[in-house]
Amino acid sequence: MNVTLDDRPLGILQPTLAHALEAARRDAGGRGRVIVEALLDGRPLADRQLSAPDSEPRPASELRFTSADPRALVRDGLRDAAEALDRVRDTQRRAAELLQCGRVTEAIRELPEVLSAWEAARTMLADGCSLLSLDVDAIPSSDGAGRPGARASSLGAHLRAATSAVGAQDWARLADLLAYDLDQEAERWRSLLESFARSLAA
Repeated sequence: MNVTLDDRPLGILQPTLAHALEAARRDAGGRGRVIVEALLDGRPLADRQLSAPDSEPRPASELRFTSADPRALVRDGLRDAAEALDRVRDTQRRAAELLQCGRVTEAIRELPEVLSAWEAARTMLADGCSLLSLDVDAIPSSDGAGRPGARASSLGAHLRAATSAVGAQDWARLADLLAYDLDQEAERWRSLLESFARSLAA
């Protein structure tokens, strides 16, 4: 099995996926890096292969790993999530305006994009802290954004309220949540994510 990490040959004890993955993670970890891509014979490994690699001998296979600096990885992800929240503010406002005009069906079509952006922001914050072994309330936050843990709780409450409003067909309540509560959340979360990203760039 031909195994490389960042285009460097990597020695392994046995030509199996399990041994190759363990060796790559150990080597990358020793350099303060994490594996971000694994290609087996030119194809990305499936999640199940990464989480539970098999021990089947693959002497003729080629396995290429790529690693990255975790701080840079998280920093870039935080910036992408912050930019997405800027865009979702426009979507939230558009949906609120549609609801206020009684165009409920059109407004509801906008909601998956809104929920997707918020889920990505929450996941990025949680996964970033986990990858860097940071407590969420230990990360820096800018003035006005509040403590990260409290910010996450506030967002959760607003999203649950929005879901409840949809279930009750309370379109006036949903419009208010989109136009005011979640608009303010987007501004504060963008500030929080950007502040975290700046701290990782220092």
